[in-house]
Amino acid sequence: MPKGVLGTDTFTSIAAGPGRQAPDLGVIVTATGIATCTSGNVSATWRVEGSNDGSNWFAIGADVVISAAASPQLSSATRVQFAYAQYRANCTAISGTGAQLAVVIAVGS
Repeated sequence: MPKGVLGTDTFTSIAAGPGRQAPDLGVIVTATGIATCTSGNVSATWRVEGSNDGSNWFAIGADVVISAAASPQLSSATRVQFAYAQYRANCTAISGTGAQLAVVIAVGS
């Protein structure tokens, strides 16, 4: 099965990243998020979504919440196999002075 990074998305506000084509249906998807801020607290909520048509997106697993008093903070969400043709990261909440969330989606076993 192919391995590699589908892409990295950086968020400073609530937004969905672009959909990225998976190399094969049914690949194992691993997503890792890192939240940083310039001072104070950082809080971010994000999730991985899948689609077969690029228009209808479905949450894969539970939302991931990062919340801490110091920066940077790391969260990781490993997902099992799903049969989606495309994947994307979706930042549903972010706060903090200079807050930034980076999410890397990788595929492969």
